[in-house]
Amino acid sequence: MSEKLSDEIINRIKTTRKLQQNGYISEDFTPPLVCGVDLGTSNIQLVVSDSAGEPVAAEFSWDDSVRDGVVVDYSGACEQIRKQKNKIEENLPGDQPLQLAAVGYPPKTEPWVESNVVKDTGFDVIAEVDEPSAASETLQIEEGAIVDIGGGTTGISVLKGGEVVYTADEATGGHHLTLVLAGSKDISFEEAEQFKLNAKLPEYLGIVRPVLEKMAGIVHHHLQDFPGIDSVYLVGGTAIPAGFEEVFAEELEKKVIKPEDPILTTPLGIALTGAAELNRSSH
Repeated sequence: MSEKLSDEIINRIKTTRKLQQNGYISEDFTPPLVCGVDLGTSNIQLVVSDSAGEPVAAEFSWDDSVRDGVVVDYSGACEQIRKQKNKIEENLPGDQPLQLAAVGYPPKTEPWVESNVVKDTGFDVIAEVDEPSAASETLQIEEGAIVDIGGGTTGISVLKGGEVVYTADEATGGHHLTLVLAGSKDISFEEAEQFKLNAKLPEYLGIVRPVLEKMAGIVHHHLQDFPGIDSVYLVGGTAIPAGFEEVFAEELEKKVIKPEDPILTTPLGIALTGAAELNRSSH
């Protein structure tokens, strides 16, 4: 597809954001439902899709059960997912339980821990997908690279002909920006995290720009073997601030596209992967 995201994709992301912000449950859906579970370094997200790939509900909670892509608090992660699952089930029309789930995991890792966490909250796991590939499911990219920058890790996927041909995961992310801010401003990590969440990037770009340039340099290294890739799609919670993509574009010397609400791209894609698996298994 072209570098411009289709209206269908844009509207699907916008709908997911509204569902998440308002705690609203869509009543117009085509069962069965499948949940996409995204265990991030700083948050846990659950997005519910129907079998037609339309978002039905979405939940978000700040959480530190995962560090740098590794589950460090198993019971804490289970508790958060269970809370989100129960909240949605209580408001779903028809008094129907959420049973099916797809699970996301960092590339170049094994998903067994994430899957076990989700299974222990009462789900049947029907699909497992690495996070950048999940983002590509949302964006429907045929050719390009997806860079998924979370709190602790950066996932990189290269797509050709709609297929993922390369994945990598690097231990760098939003927490590194927070550490630099904390040191520069002589404040605690928690205070720096709140500053980063509430301030605009131009207010602290001068402080963190070397870290952003290093992140872009890591991406550039991974893309060296793919000279035909001209477009990079930037997703993940760390990429939210306006202007983030401009720094990457300067360093990579490529077109950098950032969808609206980049933090939702991966969890939505995990749910869509589950919906696609539902449709494959029903035929």
